[in-house]
Amino acid sequence: SSCFVSRGGEINVSHHWCRKRKVSYERCSKDHVEKMDSAVSAVKNGTWTLSQAHLQNYGMSDSIEHIKRWRSTVESKGCRFIATTIFRDPLTHFLSLHSKNHHSLEDQLKRFRGQLDFFMNNAQPTKLKIDVKGRVKQALDILSEHFDFVFYENHDLLTETILNATGIPRQELLHLNSHSSFRNYTKKDISTIMEYLNSRGDIDFINAVKSIYDPYLKKLIQIK
Repeated sequence: SSCFVSRGGEINVSHHWCRKRKVSYERCSKDHVEKMDSAVSAVKNGTWTLSQAHLQNYGMSDSIEHIKRWRSTVESKGCRFIATTIFRDPLTHFLSLHSKNHHSLEDQLKRFRGQLDFFMNNAQPTKLKIDVKGRVKQALDILSEHFDFVFYENHDLLTETILNATGIPRQELLHLNSHSSFRNYTKKDISTIMEYLNSRGDIDFINAVKSIYDPYLKKLIQIK
């Protein structure tokens, strides 16, 4: 996780990604939970603490009880707990990740984890013994019950919403996560990718996220 603590306009950053440490997923996840427990215990009025889950932290299937506990602790102090996430177009997400490596399309399909899998399990293999439709429903239920803000593609809306909710001053950040790789795909390649994404539940999941949480799509539906 990355924890950001705002005090008087200043932001202190503490990283806990586990990328450079030879630790297990379980150990890294437990470290993250302990770090969060400590941060939540220290929350007080006038201070915002932000945490971000990463690859080696628990997915949502293992995080619900922790989130409930953290929210309860924060709100018992008269403070506000905000859980938020953002999703991408499934095809764009796949192509973006594929462009960052040299794998063939066949190898990338074998390695690729969609947004539904990542949301529920993070970097770990899917553990849920339910079908794809069941996983989609469970993920949507978690978003509805435990997340305050959910976004689709719109980073500007995410930024404005969180800044307005927290009062944290805007700070312009360098755009470092970029690349210039280029790949050519045939129509058959795109069809293969879409079939894979559909089989993993990503198409149904993201379509549902858009219909529920994308304010612009909801306006279009109302107009029709």
